[in-house]
Amino acid sequence: MAERINFESQKENFLSSLPEELRERWEDASLEDIEKVIETRKELGYEIIKGYHVSDKDLPVGSYLIPGPEAEGKLFYSEDIKNLYGRHGGGFIYIIEGGPDNLAIDKNLGWKVYKGKAKIVDKIPIISKNLEKLGAQFAKCEYR
Repeated sequence: MAERINFESQKENFLSSLPEELRERWEDASLEDIEKVIETRKELGYEIIKGYHVSDKDLPVGSYLIPGPEAEGKLFYSEDIKNLYGRHGGGFIYIIEGGPDNLAIDKNLGWKVYKGKAKIVDKIPIISKNLEKLGAQFAKCEYR
């Protein structure tokens, strides 16, 4: 039984390394096949980076975060849930999928900038209980 649970969690971990659009297509594949796809995508420069973007706007999962003109087409996010970009003021933590070509603006904090719109794959309301459960924290500094 424990072996089955480990297999499922490993498979889920592998699938989460694929873009949302490909997960469904590969969910019935073997671990070896999924791993080959991930390696091939990495070699071709299509590695997926999970990012956390903070916003007070309430958007549905599956829609896109589109930066406004004041952001000059840039969407700031963090790869590290313990160093969220921005200020705590309510709203949502949006989980997005970035790529290796996203510009790093602070490697120590895991902050990156995404040019253009980013698909929302999940969202979490910013409330104390959720922040505590995730270990989420806002970085001690802020850039603007």
